[in-house]
Amino acid sequence: MSEIFSVFNADQAYTTAPHDHEEFMVLMPKRGVMRFTDEENGRSATIAEHQFLFVPPGWGHSTAALSNRQRHFAFYVEPDYMRHALRDICGRSASGTGVPAMGSWQAGPALRHLLCARGAFETANNAAHQQARREGADRLLLLECMITACVEPALHRASPEQHGAALVRNVCTHLAENLDQPVSLDDLAAIFNLSRRHLTRLFCEHTGETVLAHLQRLRMRRAQELLRHTRLSVLQVAGAVGFQSPSHFSALFAREAGMNPDQWRRQARANA
Repeated sequence: MSEIFSVFNADQAYTTAPHDHEEFMVLMPKRGVMRFTDEENGRSATIAEHQFLFVPPGWGHSTAALSNRQRHFAFYVEPDYMRHALRDICGRSASGTGVPAMGSWQAGPALRHLLCARGAFETANNAAHQQARREGADRLLLLECMITACVEPALHRASPEQHGAALVRNVCTHLAENLDQPVSLDDLAAIFNLSRRHLTRLFCEHTGETVLAHLQRLRMRRAQELLRHTRLSVLQVAGAVGFQSPSHFSALFAREAGMNPDQWRRQARANA
């Protein structure tokens, strides 16, 4: 299965740290109860047998089994496959407007029958023959979950407008509190348990600018405050806002303010 793949967990305790995926995730308990935590707002919910969870790409979450004996399916679905399938199912455009937000749903009779059939394929003797049937059942299970998420009311649903908002606020706070430190996108993504790609996408969606553009704007604003209200040299101001090269700092400052730091300081104080 090139577009989708499934993971089946055996009987054991299960827990994950906060994370996100580049793919869509559909999680279905087969036995036991699992707790899901939406890391965007800190709220938790439980999902049990005959229910499933839908998580879009980049949505911070964590899961944990509430007993030592549990089983669940987890499907990870490529975004292009998901959007095209939803277009066919719901008659929506492939732009993503038809993609459900994060939430959980109750499995209907069709999905329950598919789960039973999938279980029967697992215990059959002819492994090679049943593998093809299992893959076919996986596709049908996934499609049935997508149909349910599109047309049935959710047991629990997160607001799409909240997606990533809390995380981006935390990233902004972290940047503002560490202006004197070197910053790389890889390190920043690791701090917040995200991929670099999803960090940059979410940040741009919620702020309208890139991480580096936002950081530079914060640094220039802080540099202006220091130039206006302190006697720090330009070299010291550059270091205080994370620049190791004073000439680089002066060049960026001049591009933003239209004059070099010394000129800006004299003008700011003359106008005070």
